[in-house]
Amino acid sequence: YGLGHWVFDLPPVWANVVVLIAACPPGLNAYLIALPYPKAVPLASAGVSLTTGLAVITVSVWLTFLLAH
Repeated sequence: YGLGHWVFDLPPVWANVVVLIAACPPGLNAYLIALPYPKAVPLASAGVSLTTGLAVITVSVWLTFLLAH
């Protein structure tokens, strides 16, 4: 938030959007890249599941912070 707001001098809406996008999970790309390597699939799918679950918390916290400022 500070980098976008103070260093790059982004408008507040743009800085907020950048923060929210950064707080989102990586999505399916990690899993799709792991498909050719059978041993990596369970780890990749666990990573996607974990980060998606954690994103619920982090996005909520960032939304609360951004709406307060």
